This record gives sequence, C-alpha cells and structure tokens, in this order.
Amino acid sequence: MEILPYALDRNFLKSAIGVAALNAISQLILESESPKEFSIVRDTDGFDLLKILPHETVSLVGAFGPYIRRLKMMGNPFFVIERNPQTLRPDEMKFFRSEAEAGATLEQSDVAILTGTAILNQSIDSILRHLNNRKRAAIIGPTASMIPNAFFRRGVSIMAGVRITDPERMATVLKQGGSAFHLFKDCCDKIAFLNAA
Repeated sequence: MEILPYALDRNFLKSAIGVAALNAISQLILESESPKEFSIVRDTDGFDLLKILPHETVSLVGAFGPYIRRLKMMGNPFFVIERNPQTLRPDEMKFFRSEAEAGATLEQSDVAILTGTAILNQSIDSILRHLNNRKRAAIIGPTASMIPNAFFRRGVSIMAGVRITDPERMATVLKQGGSAFHLFKDCCDKIAFLNAA
C-alpha cells in the first residue's frame, strides 16, 4: 500500500515502481476471480486485436519501433506522437507529430495505439481526453497489465500487457541483459483485456 501512490509520482522511476506494484496486485486479483466487465485474451498481440482495416488512419502514441514497421508494411496512413523526435529514424520523421499536435492528430485518426509509457510519464489523461466512442484505442506494453476498468470508462477498447509466469527466471533474464524476446520465451505471456461494453 505504501508503494502504490508512487504510480502517480512525477519521478519516472518512482512511477514505474508504483505501476509495477499495481500490475502485480492486478494479476493476483485476476487470478482469484473471473471478471464480468471485460474478456481476457491470451497469447495475442494487442495490435492484432485492433483489426486495423487498410483505409484506417492510425495514431501511435510513443515511438514503438515494431509497430512503426508494421504500419509501414501495411501501408496505412499513420502518425507517431512522440515527446522526443530523436527516437525516430530520419525516414520516419514524416510521420512525427509533437505532443502539442496530439489532440488534432488523435481526432483525425480512426485507431489510437498508446504505449504503456503514457501511464508512467503521466501524459495518459491528456491523451484519453481526445478519444471517443467511434475510435478504437488500445494501450499496449508491459506497463498495461493492470485491471482495465478505469481506462475502459475513458474510451480505451483494449489493454494488452504481460503476465509474468516465472518471476525468478524473469529477474535472472533482466540481470543478464535479456530482451523482450527472451522474456516471452522463458517467463511471461501476452495477456489482453477487451472492453465488453
């Protein structure tokens, strides 16, 4: 209980610790009872659950390289809303939109994909303000593994994160500098929550 308020701290590291604690508690709750307000899908990427159609415009909030590559391959019109443009490659700058342009960019998009970092860096409220019932929106990443009800009430359709299956192995992989590939191979599974409303 002492650590949970860290999730709201402006210090990024403290916020990460608080959100991690919230995710861990959420997993305990989800394992002990079956939710009625949402369905759970395992072993599927949140991107795929959005079922993006070829003509739909997508806003990606956070420069998540694998999704940028997928959107380029799909040929959809898309934007990357990012605080730090240096995280984008030179050929990706044409997709860049600043935080100041986030509202207008999100409002002209059919689909919004938010990385879980928006929760950590406290930009989530300003982003969610621009979602509406016509837009499909997902929060995706390890940070998005908490009970999703509050986000669903704010217009999010999907929360897709991870479930740690072997905490000791995870700690070892991280200490050895392992990547997401190693984590998914050895000690965690993808888990997504779908809004039933």
